[in-house]
Amino acid sequence: MLRLNEKGIISWLLSQLALLLAAAILLASIASITFYNDWKKEAEIRAIAMNIASEIASMDLKSYPNSTDYFLPIKPYKIYLSPSYIRIERNDGTIHKNINVVVSMWVKPYIEVWKNGTDLHENLFEKYGHYGNISDYLPNEAKEDLKEEMDRICRELAACPFILDVNKPLHIEKDIIYFEDGKMDILIVSQEET
Repeated sequence: MLRLNEKGIISWLLSQLALLLAAAILLASIASITFYNDWKKEAEIRAIAMNIASEIASMDLKSYPNSTDYFLPIKPYKIYLSPSYIRIERNDGTIHKNINVVVSMWVKPYIEVWKNGTDLHENLFEKYGHYGNISDYLPNEAKEDLKEEMDRICRELAACPFILDVNKPLHIEKDIIYFEDGKMDILIVSQEET
């Protein structure tokens, strides 16, 4: 008569449980690597956005005219810059998943209207007959016009952000426009045209 081999059944059951446990550990490790890579990629582009925002903010905090060139990391990213935020998109290759990071900026840079302070002052001379520097200040009437123009530029850039070319440096310049009764700081952010 046949008898059940109880040791064999227990052995088989334990081997199946061990196999199931090993498969669960393997699946968990694959999932954690995948999610960790997404987290790492998002952290990388968040750091890039924060670096750009802090470079612009530090230039805005200066109390005197100054300029710097910020070299963007050469990566396959799409970087959008507007007066109030920086958005970076990364297409993740084979998975075709976009990773977006948005960083808010508290400063209001005026982008792509003037390439530098010299262009700004020449534009002011053409428009108002004065350069707006300390020796040739603008009349007070020009202040309101200039503020309205800056607000219009900000609205346009908020609707259609400036797309940065990662192969070119970002030129950030702080300049001062002088009026009869005071001055106004302006931040110019631009890139060379091709």
